[in-house]
Amino acid sequence: MLLIQEKRITGIHIIGIVMIGFILSIPAIFGGIFEAHDLIAFHLKWSKHFTEQFWTGELYPRWLQNMNAGLGSPAFFFYGPIPYYFSSLFHPFFPNDSSGWHQLSLSAALALLASGITAYIWLKDITNQNSAFIAAILYMALPYHLAVDLYVRFAYAEHWSFVWLPLLLYFTRKISTGSKFALVGFAISYALLIMTHIITVLIFSIIPISYLFFITERKQRKQALLYLLVAILLGIGLSAIYLVPAMTTQKYISMIEIRTGRYFYGNNFLFFGENFFSSKFNLYLGVKTILLAGVAGGAFFLARQHQIAKIRRESRYWMIIAMSVFLMTLPISKPIWEIFSIIQRIQHPWRFNTILTVATTALLALGISALKKPINVATKNTLAITSSLVVILLLSGAVVAHIYTSPELLYKYTTLEKPLDANQELNISLDAPEYRPKWVPPEIFTASKIAELGNSFARARIAVGQGNISITKWQLRHIVLQTNAITNLWVNIHQFYYPGWTAKINGESRILPVEPSTTEGLLSVSIPPGQHQVRLTLEAGVEERTGQIISAISALLIIFFIWRFRLDNLRNFQW
Repeated sequence: MLLIQEKRITGIHIIGIVMIGFILSIPAIFGGIFEAHDLIAFHLKWSKHFTEQFWTGELYPRWLQNMNAGLGSPAFFFYGPIPYYFSSLFHPFFPNDSSGWHQLSLSAALALLASGITAYIWLKDITNQNSAFIAAILYMALPYHLAVDLYVRFAYAEHWSFVWLPLLLYFTRKISTGSKFALVGFAISYALLIMTHIITVLIFSIIPISYLFFITERKQRKQALLYLLVAILLGIGLSAIYLVPAMTTQKYISMIEIRTGRYFYGNNFLFFGENFFSSKFNLYLGVKTILLAGVAGGAFFLARQHQIAKIRRESRYWMIIAMSVFLMTLPISKPIWEIFSIIQRIQHPWRFNTILTVATTALLALGISALKKPINVATKNTLAITSSLVVILLLSGAVVAHIYTSPELLYKYTTLEKPLDANQELNISLDAPEYRPKWVPPEIFTASKIAELGNSFARARIAVGQGNISITKWQLRHIVLQTNAITNLWVNIHQFYYPGWTAKINGESRILPVEPSTTEGLLSVSIPPGQHQVRLTLEAGVEERTGQIISAISALLIIFFIWRFRLDNLRNFQW
């Protein structure tokens, strides 16, 4: 009877989370965030082109053929694809939406709802259902998650990462209790996080390991750690289809762009440098981060009043995490950034707000669960202060979100001067500077010059030699030319050069010379005299094939573990 009642309460809570998440998402669903920082600049373009290629039959689009004014882009050799699969699933419901806006906004809304549900699943494992319900709602509404990542920045991938983080913590807890099936759940969740936002992986991966040490009894720690490490390796293996090419082919693009200038991590600490104090957004980030750390401190004070020792112990862990990541956003932490240089790739130290949001949510759940009558004066005062900080945080987030969804306020209270022309941006689809193929000169990688280059010639032109050419097939990663050459030809193709492009004369095995054109970095192929049908294909390279094989093996291992664990359960079942 008690179990039935708990399930009923859980169902009611999940419905409540979905309803509140929907309300919080209304401006996004109905198209009010076109001026979010990264929306039109990146994610709308990527989603549109990824979806188009996915629904034409390419199961994993990597080379986006129509980006950069039709010259192509290697963006999804490097950027996590999982969020864009979700946006693609909404495409059939909006066949006339040429921009892809509705599918992207609904996917972002889905991410918010799903994050509330996964947070609830995790939190009710560390506290009671009602406390978990309240904290899960706050998890969705806390400003870095909602106002900053959705409405101000539209940090689409980071926004989706909030879905997987609670699941990883939930499965970490289950692993600590000896659950073998949790190993599979953790591996899949970790793979999803890797293929969603690799930057979040960099700053979060230490959390499950340290969390396991903190919550596991000493005598069980060795076995639990072994299970967790196996789960991490399996997760990396599952994601290898993305991860191997992303990590091993960065030499082909301009990744240095994200570690210099305004993207250099040292220029982006909170309360540091001229850029910080000249930006209203940065000032808001700084104040919000301090307020969020204050909420974490207040919630910790409440949680340590709990009668259960395990709750108090858990609260100490999350307080340590909250204060550690808060310090990582400040210039005082620069020596740590220098020692562990790999984290410099996250560009903005204030991204640690992701972990601060998770830690604060845990502390809020634990603090709420500790409230028992009668409440002493110190607890009343702490509760009043913490509640006030939460209200201020939520209201400030609501105000900022309202500004970014109201054009008349946006241009009054921010540095934006005019709205972006979404149609023009999508027509050109200039990619992020870090995904510029290194053979493309940086001076031409601007919207105007890429548009000019994209419109300057048909899909193929003769650069050197005499003869005639025509395009007989233009498909994803596959182009067919018909040539009638009097002399040896060098033909420039309306795609950027990228390693993997190969050219062969139909019926012959020899590979024709392919290289980047000297001035624009275009795909250029040498064709001998005579009449030929030439096939150009962007082949899957060694890196892609290796990733595919590792992922396939890892998936088979996952299936084996599920079968083995299920068999063990049947053997141990008492008939």
